[in-house]
Amino acid sequence: MKKKEGIEYLEKNQDEESSRYIFFLHGYGANAQDLSGFHTLKLSRPCRWIFPNGPLELDTPYNLFGGRAWFPLKIKAANNQLHTNEQSLYYLKKHCQQLLHFISSFKLYRSGIEKRESFRDSVPRGEEKKRPENQALVEAGINQMGIKSDQIILGGFSQGAIMALNTALRMNPPPLALVLMSGAFFPAEILDKNKQMYSKGGRFFQCHGKTDPLLSYSESKEVHSFLQDLQWKGKFLSFEGGHEIPHVVLLQIQEFINHTLS
Repeated sequence: MKKKEGIEYLEKNQDEESSRYIFFLHGYGANAQDLSGFHTLKLSRPCRWIFPNGPLELDTPYNLFGGRAWFPLKIKAANNQLHTNEQSLYYLKKHCQQLLHFISSFKLYRSGIEKRESFRDSVPRGEEKKRPENQALVEAGINQMGIKSDQIILGGFSQGAIMALNTALRMNPPPLALVLMSGAFFPAEILDKNKQMYSKGGRFFQCHGKTDPLLSYSESKEVHSFLQDLQWKGKFLSFEGGHEIPHVVLLQIQEFINHTLS
């Protein structure tokens, strides 16, 4: 396990000098190992796969298996549904910012020159307070340093999909592609009615089980409509099943990534 910007991660390289990165974020109670099998997908171009650990360590029983989270959740006993609170919102915002630092810290190869500068070091003193949180970091870090978000495919499962969505919406320009597996909105209050603050025109793949008992299928469809309103282009794959990643999803994601890379 490696570590950058305070985040532990696994790296599975198909080509160590590839300028294409794929970041996949695990769900609540899992860890970086959970989605690492995705690196065996047969891609048309080699990529560097990065699987971060959520920054929060969890209590029993999750800690018995190295369980991590991106933000805290509680389960309503009445219906077994996950729900969020003010603490969840605080950690989502905090770790979206940390994730943006993390993503931008990776080495990219361009014309034989290796870019090593830190995302944080690229932000002029005082400038981070003049623009909205996260957006200032993205503009100063990615655009000025030459690290382009369109070299990044960002995705996740469950809570990891929520993190990927909230991070991608704050990247300008958007990532090369966004992959959302069994995700949802965070609480509605973070979705500002003024959609001008979000990135537009990205590509995405989204899937959700029709009988998911944890994150509702209907809310996932709302995410799909929300992205379409922002001129994002993509597809929604429904499958017969619950909170899971069936084989048909793996095949569709492989096809989507290959089409994106072509």
